[in-house]
Amino acid sequence: MVVTVILFPPFSRVIAKEKVNIDFAEDQRVSFWRVLDRFRDEYPITKTLLPSVSDHAKVYGNLFAVRGSNLLLLGDEVFDKDIIKLYGSIAGG
Repeated sequence: MVVTVILFPPFSRVIAKEKVNIDFAEDQRVSFWRVLDRFRDEYPITKTLLPSVSDHAKVYGNLFAVRGSNLLLLGDEVFDKDIIKLYGSIAGG
């Protein structure tokens, strides 16, 4: 199973890629949480941008993810050949 993640700043700038494929076993059920966790493992530099994915508030304070025209929640199941767009959160201060 392959999930494609399209990256936008700051993620695309940090890893110098605009798209990555995340691979999983064919028979594995995968949540968006697992995709983020694998992304962090494969690109450790992103751990500064993506704190532990076990904390919903911190995750959604740093990113939002879209599949098709819908926002993804951490528990949402993802499927083979899904395309997920990963945007950095826009915040003022």
